[in-house]
Amino acid sequence: MTKLTCITTTFNDGKALYNSVNSILNQSYENFQYIIVDDGSSDETRDIVSSIKDERVQVIMQANDGVSGARNKGMEHIAGSYVCFLDSDDTRPNWAFQAMVDVVEREDPDLLLCRGTLSELRGDLFPFYDDRVFEIIRNSIGTQPAVQGDPGTQAALRLSQLVEPQPANKLIRTSLIKRNRIEFPNTHFFEDIFFHSNVLARAQKVSFLHTSCFSYFRRYVRPQTTSSSSDLRFDIIPVTKLTLETFEKLPQFHDPYHRAAVVASCFKILEWCEQSISLHYRYHFREAARALLTLINPLFLHFPHDTPDGMEVIRSAEKYIGGLSHA
Repeated sequence: MTKLTCITTTFNDGKALYNSVNSILNQSYENFQYIIVDDGSSDETRDIVSSIKDERVQVIMQANDGVSGARNKGMEHIAGSYVCFLDSDDTRPNWAFQAMVDVVEREDPDLLLCRGTLSELRGDLFPFYDDRVFEIIRNSIGTQPAVQGDPGTQAALRLSQLVEPQPANKLIRTSLIKRNRIEFPNTHFFEDIFFHSNVLARAQKVSFLHTSCFSYFRRYVRPQTTSSSSDLRFDIIPVTKLTLETFEKLPQFHDPYHRAAVVASCFKILEWCEQSISLHYRYHFREAARALLTLINPLFLHFPHDTPDGMEVIRSAEKYIGGLSHA
């Protein structure tokens, strides 16, 4: 019976944390370890975490180190064969773990990618941002897994890079993480694109679950990174550099379509950061982005001439990078 580990990190979330925690503790599938890392909370959160009494829960308290450091600390204590993540303001439906386990026990993948649900500010529910990518993958290979080196499923692996780099949409074989020493890049925001790209490139078999297994909540009151316009946006630049440098050492670097997908997924976030950053920082952000182009392997700036279905973001990245180069 497959054992799962789920990791949630929390920092001053207060009673809102109950939603995430209860969504895990009420899963219909019960063979799991739930690690909660309190990242130096100073409010009632610490008392809430300490009050959770469930033998499946392991609480870790640490001084504030940021979300990446907290996730990395949690990964040091994984007991399950597979691991997933859930942010402290998101939830899972109670069937999620069972649906995940059904796939991994049938297909034995290194990585399982799941669809999700988006809860907008007023509570309206929509498919998650990457719904079209999942649809194209399903139309391409059906419900079978994608395997590295298999010409029939290689396109699905490239498309998987364009799935949103959301930590809740992954179930990862623990041995893959430990064998390759995969971590989140500490001290930086936008860490998910590095983790997503690294895990996907190292997975030999990737499965897909087309049932929604998490809900991402956009909120009025929570200070989410995606809702601010501060200088935190600059973090995408070193994270992009680190992501590309790491990917450059892997075999998929020599696949021009996979390489372009990695560049496109990074620069999609980078362009969004430039557009949404405060006007006070925008000139300096663009200058930093231009400098980034001189620091990465020139092959990353050479894109395939054709655009496979679902990979239109490659053309958008090419246009944005062209604008940076000629500014």
